[in-house]
Amino acid sequence: MVLRPVLNVTIPPLSQPRTIALTVLDMRSSKAFGVRGGIYDTALITPRTDVAQTLRRILAERLQSGNFRVIDRIEADDAAAALSLEVRIERINYGVTPLVTGGLLNEVRVEALFQAIARNGERTLSGQYQAVGTRQINGYLNAEQNEALLNEVVGKALQNILADHELMAVLRS
Repeated sequence: MVLRPVLNVTIPPLSQPRTIALTVLDMRSSKAFGVRGGIYDTALITPRTDVAQTLRRILAERLQSGNFRVIDRIEADDAAAALSLEVRIERINYGVTPLVTGGLLNEVRVEALFQAIARNGERTLSGQYQAVGTRQINGYLNAEQNEALLNEVVGKALQNILADHELMAVLRS
């Protein structure tokens, strides 16, 4: 499964470039998103690439479009005045629930939950950002449909971070 969410959020460009340290941490105990369900109950849905690295790249591209210069980490000397965004991947879950006996009608549910912490010197703001997507289907989703639903939900959760006006105000001030 290839994780490649699309973000449909625009960050208004800063008048002057600012350097920001961006960190994405995967806090999940399992790297699998879930199982397909039914006769596919042992078929794990797992990403082909490192989820944290993938999401960091996508967030970095979006921040750069807003005139942020994205770096990997903060130098210890500059910690007090540093500008940073840390995103923690708390949950990306995929589940199938039979709606009728026999598994002919199922509900597929994908949930993504992230925590974001914005720091600008002494000022800190954190929040949780969630997105959920469901599909009712006869049978089970195929690999392409699973991938599309996971990318849609993960993309919405990331968009929620960048669309948070309070969080972005901390990063812009």
